[in-house]
Amino acid sequence: MSKITIEAPGQARWLIDRIDKAEKLTEEQRERKRAAVSAEVCLALPADPVIPREIRHCTRINWIRGTCAALGVAWAAGGTLHRPVAHYAGVPLPYGGAVYGELTARGWTDAEIDAAALDAYTRLIEPSLLTQILMEETAGNLESGATREAAA
Repeated sequence: MSKITIEAPGQARWLIDRIDKAEKLTEEQRERKRAAVSAEVCLALPADPVIPREIRHCTRINWIRGTCAALGVAWAAGGTLHRPVAHYAGVPLPYGGAVYGELTARGWTDAEIDAAALDAYTRLIEPSLLTQILMEETAGNLESGATREAAA
C-alpha cells in the first residue's frame, strides 16, 4: 500500500478544538490555522513486514482492538501528525486498545473509529494476504511442476 488518505472528521474536530483553546493565538492566527485543518489522515504500510501478520492474528481474538492497532500503525507509517499512540511495541491488543481510547478521548464517535479502523485494516492486511496467497500458489505450482517433471 502506498500512502493513501482516509476521511477523519473526528480528527478535524479535535484539531479545531485545540486551536480554539490555544490562549496564545490571536483570532487571526486561529482563523488561519482552522482553515488549514484537514479531515484526512495518511496511512501507509509499516516498514516491518511482521506487523500486519501480528495484527491479522490478534483480530481473531479481539476484532476492535486488532483493527484499531492496524489504524495506529498505518497512521504512524503514513506520517500524519498527531497520531493517537506514540509507539507500537509489538503487542497489538493493548496497542489497539490505547488507539481506541485516545481517539474516543479526542471526541471521535464509535462509527468514525470503526470506519477508519476497518479501512486501515483492509488496506494493511489485504496486500499481505494477497502476497501470501500468491507465494503459496507459486510454490504449489513449482512443486507440482517438479513432480510432473520427475514423473516424466
